[in-house]
Amino acid sequence: MDLLQPELSKRATQIYRHNLMSVLETALNASNAKFESNDILSRLDVKLHQATSGEEGWDVFALHYKLQAPLNTVIPDAAMAEYLQMFSFLFKVKRVEYSLSTCWGRDMNLVHLISVAWTGTEERPTSALDAAGALVRQMHTIATDFQTQMVSFLDLLKQQALGSDNLPFLTFRLDFNEYYRKSTAPPTN
Repeated sequence: MDLLQPELSKRATQIYRHNLMSVLETALNASNAKFESNDILSRLDVKLHQATSGEEGWDVFALHYKLQAPLNTVIPDAAMAEYLQMFSFLFKVKRVEYSLSTCWGRDMNLVHLISVAWTGTEERPTSALDAAGALVRQMHTIATDFQTQMVSFLDLLKQQALGSDNLPFLTFRLDFNEYYRKSTAPPTN
């Protein structure tokens, strides 16, 4: 998200696919994805939806996985269209989470600076510190609610994908928290 921020903050008409592909390659090289096979990595692509007036890059960006035979016979175009819709929604949710996290970090630094600035004086502006504390509590509540909603969304997605032949593999990929907890759980003796 940090790498995409400068590029996707531009107007949608000012975004170029080759710039986003360069950002994608940089991100892949900086992550564990660089250890995936070249066949998988070469199929990752950037897709830009048709831009309308007033849209930003965030609104038109999507990661696309180019399907080739024999995989494209098993996964129809309709499933890929569903994938693009889900990606767009989840990418917007990720952007909101990223923005909230950035605001949280900035606000936590401000609370610390306010506290340091007023240390040692006779009067502390309790109303400003109280307001900052209230903001911190509200941000914590928002983050907790967001996590709860995301878990509910993943559960709903699992339920809907049970009868579908198209989405079980996507559901597994979306539930990365469960996978992460399993892979990092300490051994029990």
